[in-house]
Amino acid sequence: MVHRQFAASLPDPGPGARDQISRQATEKERQAGIKSIVAQLNAFRADDYKTAVTFQSNGLKLNFASAAAFRATMKKQYPQFADYKSAVFGIATADASGRQLFIPVKLTGQDGVTVQAAYYLVLEDNIYRIAGVTGGIATQRGSGKPPKVAPAHPNSAPALPPAVVA
Repeated sequence: MVHRQFAASLPDPGPGARDQISRQATEKERQAGIKSIVAQLNAFRADDYKTAVTFQSNGLKLNFASAAAFRATMKKQYPQFADYKSAVFGIATADASGRQLFIPVKLTGQDGVTVQAAYYLVLEDNIYRIAGVTGGIATQRGSGKPPKVAPAHPNSAPALPPAVVA
């Protein structure tokens, strides 16, 4: 399953947990995950990284010394996320308990560059929080200009029935 390939490159949620992401998420689970992702994207766009950090899992928060450090990383490495225009979400998958979600996304920045990525979310305090993102980095080729559609991560799956957010 392609989704497991994504999960293999994400932060380790614990012994054996990655292998359990094997069923299609319910629509309720999918919408709850998308709600957290979009709330964080909106916080990025508003340059409110203090709020954006609240959508990170406890484990992901350990990777950044402060909201300012998180902002610097997002602005430099993930500008399409930091200033997003629209997002199309694919089919979400989950573990048996629904505590872990995996949601592919095709995201377009205000600069017109589109990237493909996948979010890994975990349920903490009854809210899906972002535990990791794979892909999503736009690359330049030859001309020095960013591509209109950045290449997908080598293990990425196509985003299927979309939920469009702008």
